[in-house]
Amino acid sequence: MTRCAACKHTLKTPESRQRGLGPDCASKLGLTPRRPLRITGVPSGWDVDGQTALFEDEQ
Repeated sequence: MTRCAACKHTLKTPESRQRGLGPDCASKLGLTPRRPLRITGVPSGWDVDGQTALFEDEQ
């Protein structure tokens, strides 16, 4: 198969083609474990003015 049976997106890997489902659809259906979410491009240690003020109690 060249398209996902669930969402009709093009399948790119041999494993997905053999299964007939893309990795996201297969994980949503519980057939494979979900891939870990990788967040990139977020600088650490940057604070925005007023960011913590949202969580402080107003008195």
